[in-house]
Amino acid sequence: MAEEERMLEGGRLMARSYYVEVTCVSSAVARDLENHLEAVMDALQSEPGIEDADIGANLEDGTVEFCLHLDADDSPDALRQAHLRVRSALHAAGGATPGWDQMIQAILDDDAATTVRPSELLSCC
Repeated sequence: MAEEERMLEGGRLMARSYYVEVTCVSSAVARDLENHLEAVMDALQSEPGIEDADIGANLEDGTVEFCLHLDADDSPDALRQAHLRVRSALHAAGGATPGWDQMIQAILDDDAATTVRPSELLSCC
């Protein structure tokens, strides 16, 4: 029933806002990673369709978490779009993404640290 309520003419599902977290590991040294992530954040904010992006990192072990909101048709579409935009931002900031295809496969196999959930906004006032 929920899908029927979200249907548009022509049978397409209406886009919905999703919150996505993408976690990966960098091999960069702490100071280099911190500087690089500043450039990545600038690039991520320039990516179309991204709202309220944030990056968190553990500079000691190189773990990086990208958090963002975007509109998508469903959870798999949100995940696909998030990974495309994060990868695009990494490249725009001069980074490389070796092994990214294996990460995508890990996500498909449900072995990766990725979160996708609808992000309905609540009134705070």
